[in-house]
Amino acid sequence: MLKLDYLLLGVLALKPQTGYGLKKYFDTFGRFQRSNTQMSQIYRTLSRMESDNWVSSRLLDGDNPRKAREYSITESGFTVFMDWLSSPYEPPSRFQDPDFEARIAFAGFLSVDQVISLLDTEITVRENQVRKYRHRDRSLPTDNTECDQELKTMLAEWNHRTSCEEMDHHIRQVKALKSELIDLQRRRE
Repeated sequence: MLKLDYLLLGVLALKPQTGYGLKKYFDTFGRFQRSNTQMSQIYRTLSRMESDNWVSSRLLDGDNPRKAREYSITESGFTVFMDWLSSPYEPPSRFQDPDFEARIAFAGFLSVDQVISLLDTEITVRENQVRKYRHRDRSLPTDNTECDQELKTMLAEWNHRTSCEEMDHHIRQVKALKSELIDLQRRRE
């Protein structure tokens, strides 16, 4: 499971932020990395990470009636973040889970080769899932006469078709990104 710690460290690795700035990130850019992130969760995690010496904070200068603090990542916090970001990627069973998206969001801290390796892992796992599950037996019999079997089957087939389209689209997009990265490598040589 993707921990809030890594996301906060990633945002702070980009630049120092206030708690409000971090909340704004999760309400906009990071909304698909972690949904419904509350201020209390952010501050509780920041407090723990400050105790662990992963972040430091300072009161903002000037007119600051709310005593807002700016948080910065420390060297040890950056090490923790990079250890997570560069660790072997183990895709979750659902491609919609946020770990892949979060790693891509902060992949500017990796080399192009590392990002391509991440993409290769995602592609391989998702293509294997397609081979294994695309044409599986999807019948789910019921003995309950309250269940409209025809309706249940129709909705299950709709769900399967929609999920197949989403998975195929995801795989195409990841492959397209890999091609763009290979082109970037060639331009840089």
